[in-house]
Parts: sequence; structure tokens; C-alpha cells
Amino acid sequence: NVVNKPEHGSLDWVKICEKSSKVITFIDLAGHERYLKTTVFGMTGHAPDF
Repeated sequence: NVVNKPEHGSLDWVKICEKSSKVITFIDLAGHERYLKTTVFGMTGHAPDF
């Protein structure tokens, strides 16, 4: 099941995590080689868990 549409009101992170078995976060980062340092910093700044 996808948990992104609340039936009533809004969902907060606690409710989303309670109803989910996995949480996926999409991050938009620069793809150009010129911005490689910024891209790596952005990826590691979110503490990815592979």
C-alpha cells in the first residue's frame, strides 16, 4: 500500500512511519560533473541507508 493520501486531515511523519513498512525519499541533486562535490555532500547529508 502507498501511504501518501490521508482520508481525513493530514499525515505527519509519525503516522506515515506507523502505517509503512518502508519509507522512500527522493532527493533532487545536481548531475553535472562540475557539481560533484555538492551532489556527494547532498547524498551523504541525508544519511542514506542502503
